[in-house]
Amino acid sequence: MGGGPIGVCELARRWPDDPSVLPLLHDRAAHDRSPETRRRALEGLAALDADGPETVAPLTRTATDSGNSEMRSKAVNLLAERRSSHQATIHVLLDRLVQAPDDMLRLAALGHYAVIAPEAAETVIRARATGDPSTAVRRRALTMLAWQWPGRPETAATLEGVAAQDPDRYVREADAHLTSVTPGRANPPSS
Repeated sequence: MGGGPIGVCELARRWPDDPSVLPLLHDRAAHDRSPETRRRALEGLAALDADGPETVAPLTRTATDSGNSEMRSKAVNLLAERRSSHQATIHVLLDRLVQAPDDMLRLAALGHYAVIAPEAAETVIRARATGDPSTAVRRRALTMLAWQWPGRPETAATLEGVAAQDPDRYVREADAHLTSVTPGRANPPSS
């Protein structure tokens, strides 16, 4: 049982109740030399129906501790797609959104967090819009604020503050565009 990258993923699909599958997937996800096999083992763990720590823990550990940015991103995406209702997923998304050194990982966490924890997301997204070191993350956060919370005074204040103070010209230009097309704003584009 096992084999190459495709083989480990198929284990979970074909034999989800076999007691030897879970330990093997754990081992391959953590220790295989091949990044492709580790990725497939994570997919296999995420495919299992179990929502307990035996399937969630390896995904959260990989999302936060892997030395490989592609593996961290894969784990974040799998958690969000397959374990969105699990409390550990919400904590990992918030942690990766705020703490991850990788811009692309913060971008992925930003999108997932807004969908999974919308009540808590607005404040965090506002902070990313004004304080994230990545221009891509700031632009995405501004877009999310403008379209998800368009009529809120806090959104207007954030958009106006970024337009005046962001150090990046492209962020300021994106912000100016968002300010002009945001539903409920005083200055909609003219037809």
